[in-house]
Amino acid sequence: MAETRSNTAAQVNVEVALRWRRIGEVSANFLPDTDAITDVWMPLRAPRGPGLYRFTMEFEHGRLIYIGESESVQRRISVYKYTYKEWPQTTESFVTEQIRKALIRRAPISVHAATRGKIKFDGEEEDLYMEVTSQRRFAEAAAVLLEERRVRDDGSVVVLNRILNSHRMVFLDSF
Repeated sequence: MAETRSNTAAQVNVEVALRWRRIGEVSANFLPDTDAITDVWMPLRAPRGPGLYRFTMEFEHGRLIYIGESESVQRRISVYKYTYKEWPQTTESFVTEQIRKALIRRAPISVHAATRGKIKFDGEEEDLYMEVTSQRRFAEAAAVLLEERRVRDDGSVVVLNRILNSHRMVFLDSF
């Protein structure tokens, strides 16, 4: 007897709502009369617990956005103040380089965090548990997709996650 397989796709309607709050700005100290950065300062009010974080770098011609997730937002955003010359192909080195370029250009960099959210499956709403890695990563993917959708509507926004995901490690000198 031949086995038949069904090619029907399951459809699930999902909505994700995140509550972003501004936690501060990234700043830097420079050597006098130069663009040489001596120290990078991340916001002190970052949540210590799990959640998402978003860096938004504002330039004259548009914005660069990077969204990440972590078990500790405070600990995770602090890694972006260090340079990573030993590992030039990592997410940390790529995002750090963009942050440093923005600081040298004196572009404002705001940081937001989302530690709460709601998820709705087929109309049934429940809390999004950021403590659960799969839910946190799902929320991160939803946040990135939302920003990518805005890119289609407004070409002046670049989502760094998209560049990282396409494996094009280009540094955005022309932005």
